[in-house]
Amino acid sequence: MSLLAVTAPEDGSAFDQFVTVQGLTGFKPKANHADDQLFHGSLSSILSHLHEMPDRHSTHVDDAFRVSVGFLEDVRPNALANKQGNVHIAAVHTGLAMVIMEFAWFCLAQPEVFPEIGEPANETSPKGMEDIPPGLSVLIQTVQTDGVMDAQLNAPIMPRDPHRHVAAHYLALLMMRFVWLHEIAHGALGHIDYLQSFKANGEGRSLGLNELSLNELVSIHPSIDGRVLQCLEFEADSWALSQSVLVQHAGQENIDGIAALPADLRCRMTLFAIYSMSWLMETISTTFSRGRLAITHPAPIRRMQMLQNMAVWELNDLGLDMPALTRQTLGMFQTVLGQIGAQWLQTDQFDPHRYRVIFEETRDQLAPFRYVEPDGAIRR
Repeated sequence: MSLLAVTAPEDGSAFDQFVTVQGLTGFKPKANHADDQLFHGSLSSILSHLHEMPDRHSTHVDDAFRVSVGFLEDVRPNALANKQGNVHIAAVHTGLAMVIMEFAWFCLAQPEVFPEIGEPANETSPKGMEDIPPGLSVLIQTVQTDGVMDAQLNAPIMPRDPHRHVAAHYLALLMMRFVWLHEIAHGALGHIDYLQSFKANGEGRSLGLNELSLNELVSIHPSIDGRVLQCLEFEADSWALSQSVLVQHAGQENIDGIAALPADLRCRMTLFAIYSMSWLMETISTTFSRGRLAITHPAPIRRMQMLQNMAVWELNDLGLDMPALTRQTLGMFQTVLGQIGAQWLQTDQFDPHRYRVIFEETRDQLAPFRYVEPDGAIRR
């Protein structure tokens, strides 16, 4: 299965317009603010990658693919894809970035995670806090205290070794890159235009993909099938995975500290970041919905298994031993899961083969909405 590449110039004004129209609050990180470094580094990196991607065009809207990306000031750990006029929008909440950073700290506090970095013997294999999944401890405790800063809050678990602390920052940046690419994929692969084609009877609602509220789309329009939304999620995962690993394989890493790492380590950290995000987003969704897993998002263990298969399937032509890399990385991530607690290791009975027909039908339906190169070629 080949995937479409994404494109074109980033249009900051469209993001600002989207923020205003939707009544949201944007966040523009500053390069010279110490507290903004994670945000600024992540945003600068994805903007640079966007400018290097090839142009794409859609026959459905008779327009080039344009995308505007940015942060929203919001404590909820969320991300979304939408459209403002003829410009696609990819947004990440500041709350999600902080959850990602906390989870990355927890991972590098485990000595079995990338043991070649620093002095792993200095780490103590800490377990997650009771009833609180790693990454969400500060957020949940803050919500429980109604936002009042309490000196008695349990501090997040962090690696002790300074080199591993820096590595956690790099892991967080790789996790955030996957989120950006996942949201951009929803636009580039035609998902947003496809969903907005369901508008009927003058309906003015702007249909987009909000990662924590996908179930709402099914109730908004009766023609939208939850199984179709699963297909969109798998496609966005697959495209974002492919692009993330290709950054490392093609020598396009633009974050200096990550680029300085050995190629094999960069690739494994990238896969680990992707596994982490697939588990973390589903855990976030489950935690904040206070219910069972949404049908639109496959359960985290199943989603990671699908991602492992995607990595081998999509990337076996890169000259890398992808089966070995994916097994090794998934095994290391499962070590982290062992420190979390059984209540966060959910799985389901989702069998992708049962939905093969609907998946293929959905891809056929999406074909007119895809953004492709002017010659009609489909390339990575």
